Amino acid sequence: SSGINAEYGGTQVEESDSEVYIKLSEDKVCRFYAEYILSSSAGMFHLNEFMEVWNDALPEGMTPREDHLKGIALVSRNKTPCTVSYLPLSDLPVDPASRFNHLFSRQEKWHQDDITPYLQDLIGPGQTVNSLLLKHCRSSTDPVTKKKMYNSRQRQT
Repeated sequence: SSGINAEYGGTQVEESDSEVYIKLSEDKVCRFYAEYILSSSAGMFHLNEFMEVWNDALPEGMTPREDHLKGIALVSRNKTPCTVSYLPLSDLPVDPASRFNHLFSRQEKWHQDDITPYLQDLIGPGQTVNSLLLKHCRSSTDPVTKKKMYNSRQRQT
């Protein structure tokens, strides 16, 4: 139980004669199940269907949220219906230019909130996510949400 305890943010909450009760981190458990479901399937899910499958797989009392998917899955809202596909940070190139090329090959435009989890490990001393985005991307404003969007500086073929 100590492995589960450490990996899923568990904290011991109660101990009696022969039983130990551990409270697991809901965020870590939800992310684990999301990654398990996505990595076990080929292709993409309709977002609503995935959320239903994910919710059914979780232990009782845990609730999946889209923010649990950041850094492990790409949620594409530019399609109808919205889709979700497996895109783990661990599978991406470590070179910043190659990383951006890979991300833009998967989705042409990104909101900063969606691309940031894929950039955190590239930030060096004195750098910020914004400095990486300025160097590797063009920005525009989403006409619907009024949020800043980022796309490749290179011409897409």
